[in-house]
Amino acid sequence: MRFITLAIFSLIAFPALAQANDGPWIEWMSHNIQVLHGHGFELTEDTQTTFTFEHADSWKYGDNFFYVDYSPDASRDINAEFSPRLSFGKMTGADLSVGPIKDFLLAGTWEKARDFDAFLYGAGIDLEIPGFNFFQINLYRRDNTEEDGHGWQTTWVWSRPFSIGTLNFTFDGYFDYADYEEGEKNFFTQPQLLLDVGDALNITEPGKIYAGVEYRYWNNKFGIEGVNESVPQAMIKWAF
Repeated sequence: MRFITLAIFSLIAFPALAQANDGPWIEWMSHNIQVLHGHGFELTEDTQTTFTFEHADSWKYGDNFFYVDYSPDASRDINAEFSPRLSFGKMTGADLSVGPIKDFLLAGTWEKARDFDAFLYGAGIDLEIPGFNFFQINLYRRDNTEEDGHGWQTTWVWSRPFSIGTLNFTFDGYFDYADYEEGEKNFFTQPQLLLDVGDALNITEPGKIYAGVEYRYWNNKFGIEGVNESVPQAMIKWAF
């Protein structure tokens, strides 16, 4: 099943990745690089600096999200996720909105870390909530290649811009609630509160350079009962 799932992911993502940014298949595309520093990590080095690359796009029939983290303080640990989705609304050309729900999607994720692979497949909805750039809810079936059986996971993702006077902020983040194949449950969230410092200092156009804080909370880290991680991190983000 995991090889079939990966093949499906590749077919979903390929059209978006293969087209030029101004081509007819791409609606928008964005990238950013983040630098984070925090202290209070569990099961690894207590203090860590993390470098993150993120990519997101929306294309003719769906959307894609990808990130990779690199932490030189955690034994040079690298982990990544790739999350493609197919939109029923875009594929059919129909208006599928119902109340606050604006679209229904097929959703998948590939989680990759050192000696670890998990494939997630399921469904998602996009919500239309006033003031939010987006709000997504996805429900997955989990397949950890190192374990027998299956688990499940729900992932919520949001982005909320707001202003205080002339200062522009974003409140972005996500949370996962997972029931692992082994039966362990965990909750993981990383909300971010960022100020558009490039715009505030008049050194870049809006939406390019942000600074602020990310709060990382992981209940039952890696599914280990009683291992809870609570880490505020200073953060700088460059979008391009």
